[in-house]
Amino acid sequence: METDLSDRHVMITGASGGIGVATVRAFLKEGARVSAIYNTSERDLAELRADYPDQLTTLRADQQREEDVRRVFESAVKSHGRVDVLVANAGTANPEGVALQDMDLKQWERTLRVNLTGTFLFAKHFFKNLESSPGETASLILVGSTAGLFGEAWYADYSTSKAGMHGLMMSLKNEIVHLAPRGRVN
Repeated sequence: METDLSDRHVMITGASGGIGVATVRAFLKEGARVSAIYNTSERDLAELRADYPDQLTTLRADQQREEDVRRVFESAVKSHGRVDVLVANAGTANPEGVALQDMDLKQWERTLRVNLTGTFLFAKHFFKNLESSPGETASLILVGSTAGLFGEAWYADYSTSKAGMHGLMMSLKNEIVHLAPRGRVN
């Protein structure tokens, strides 16, 4: 990125590691105030917290629980003001594929709850945040997968959840402009 984001507050879910931590780092380097949402561990965020103590807030949430999502939004807004950008990165996938006929309902429901319902909850509270603090611009970034477009054998739960996220994105891109005229959803 080559832009000054010092006037922006970015919330990033799935900040326990990998893509989430790299995304947090990239936005911090550009000057953004960042609320990093993690569920399992904030260990990988410790160095960034030391390097950017005034810019970075870390918050734990289980994105399957609306009360957790509501709480982190309230805390993030209190720390850094209106959330301008939400990067919905959190997700789960079974590391070993399972044929549909062998998949239990518990796995299916958990994957959909984390990947799709969790994204819905964060998007819902992001839109509430925009409604209560209007502005011209806002960005909602949903981290999807080609599995949601083309499918993956033995990952029907994951592929379905990512296809649902694509449908959510297509709907929300038409809604965000009513809250932020130059808003976008990708």
